[in-house]
Amino acid sequence: MNDITPTENEAQITFGYVFMAFMIWIYNLRISFPDEEILLAFMDITACFRWPRINPDLVGAFGFLIGAYYFAANAMVFGSVASASSWEPFRRAIECLAAVYFTNKSLAIKHKYWLDMIRWADEPGPEVAFTKAKACTKNKGILDSSGNPKPTPHFIYVDDDLLADTRSRMYHTLAAGLEAIFDLLGWPALLLRQCAVSLQKWRALEVMHCIVLLGLVFDTRAMTVGITTEYRQEVIDLMESDWNGERDIFFTVPQIEKLIGKLGRIGQAFRPIYHLMPHLYSSVAYALRDNKSFLVSTSAAFRKLIKTAKRSHLKTDNVTKQDIKEINFAVGLASRRQHRCDKRYKMPISLRRELALILRLLKDKTILLCTPFAHIVPRKENFETACDSCKEGGGGWSTDLTFWWHIAYKREVVRRAYLPNNKHGLLVSINSLEFFCVIVNFAAAICALAAGHATIDDVYPVLLNWCDNISACAWVNSKCKESLIGRRLALVFVGLLLNSNMGIQAEYLNTVKNFIADDISRLRKIATDKNSFNFDYAKLLSTYPEQLTGCKQFHPSELLLSTLYDVLLNNVSPDPLTIKQWTPEMLGRFGS
Repeated sequence: MNDITPTENEAQITFGYVFMAFMIWIYNLRISFPDEEILLAFMDITACFRWPRINPDLVGAFGFLIGAYYFAANAMVFGSVASASSWEPFRRAIECLAAVYFTNKSLAIKHKYWLDMIRWADEPGPEVAFTKAKACTKNKGILDSSGNPKPTPHFIYVDDDLLADTRSRMYHTLAAGLEAIFDLLGWPALLLRQCAVSLQKWRALEVMHCIVLLGLVFDTRAMTVGITTEYRQEVIDLMESDWNGERDIFFTVPQIEKLIGKLGRIGQAFRPIYHLMPHLYSSVAYALRDNKSFLVSTSAAFRKLIKTAKRSHLKTDNVTKQDIKEINFAVGLASRRQHRCDKRYKMPISLRRELALILRLLKDKTILLCTPFAHIVPRKENFETACDSCKEGGGGWSTDLTFWWHIAYKREVVRRAYLPNNKHGLLVSINSLEFFCVIVNFAAAICALAAGHATIDDVYPVLLNWCDNISACAWVNSKCKESLIGRRLALVFVGLLLNSNMGIQAEYLNTVKNFIADDISRLRKIATDKNSFNFDYAKLLSTYPEQLTGCKQFHPSELLLSTLYDVLLNNVSPDPLTIKQWTPEMLGRFGS
């Protein structure tokens, strides 16, 4: 049925934006109500896909047989290509109605029977502290131009209505949600039909500041989103039983994809873990390619599927609708066989080390697998830095944090940076050197805050680093996929992330606009004798007096530089859990 069901005019599915929108709302709530408890709740809509109906002319086509009985499906069915998009108008309508109904305070009395079923957490004591949220140009709170709180929005993720509000408003928020759901989907008549709100989950609901929503722990006092203790232990148990030990370990594609899915779930709430997973992704990519080669050489049916799938390259004029159906079927079936193939692969040493590191991190209970809302929601950064690298040196600076720095790379680094190719695996690419500079800039920022170079009233500040290298930006914001040196540098980067409450984002700034960092990295040498030279720092400061006057020169520590050089030159994989223990004084110092 999915092959012949048209979807051109279906509603766009937008519930994928709910997770971010919900966190933005909570963050803005905290801006407007810094000293009030923010409560969380949810309403589960029963069998949401059963509410959109199927046209009577199509009921027979969606029917099914069980034994001798024929069942006619008069509502959307799970797995139908049109089910999610057919539910979308209902979801949006409930959100709109609930926001409008919020101002009707009489609904709290009308729905008292329902509201009395749920439990409410006790009022917080005077010892309870609330993590503050900092207002900025992108987040100004929830007050309108007259200073009144805006109606509370509802965030429905498929069938879960996610709610966050202050204690004094939450009662009305829940009542408005009930009114909207019942108005649209039908009022409770349990003798005739099931209730539109799941009664089992409604009766078990406890409205409180910390609750599990969408499988993640939302905490409005700490202003964080994290992983449940049970899920963390589940992943630890999986890794210890199937992916750990001295013996040789073999895996199939379904097994490693299951592990990636588990760790990716953790990554939703703890972003640094993505930087520790590149070998997992490369291993599954290799295994999939090898599965394809294996199936091509052993299965005539698979070869036929591949031959049919390649017809997608034919010119559009020569392809009929029947051809498209056959091609799509072949592509899907070939992909499923490739992913479900049970061929076994021996775990490489690099993957074994990566998994051992991830397991150590998961078992370290001092590391909370959570991320502050302030590091997830789009917001104006607290500080800006910029850096740049050439093949002979790198540099960075920040007016906000009043520092600048310059490094002349070791001769061996320079020699490898100028290699024409990476034939022997010795090339140090410019991408790696740019990432090197971002890491030094981040370390300088950590030291600057510790030294009091800037006053800040934000518990979770955000640093924006400008650089003119697209790959380095991607490695900071996501992960390094291809470069082996970049992957190892990411281990240093993760260690610094674990060591600081500051988040970092990287954005691309072209070379023309990144001219100060560009000039710092390319400082002119002044020979002092035949074998040594200095750099013309005085000219640099006189060229940019407005930007660099008052800034102190940052000197990265020998510990930090030797660790980074070991990565560039000796293929060393640093331990981020060790780097996590480094104090700001161990990262570097400031000169005059």
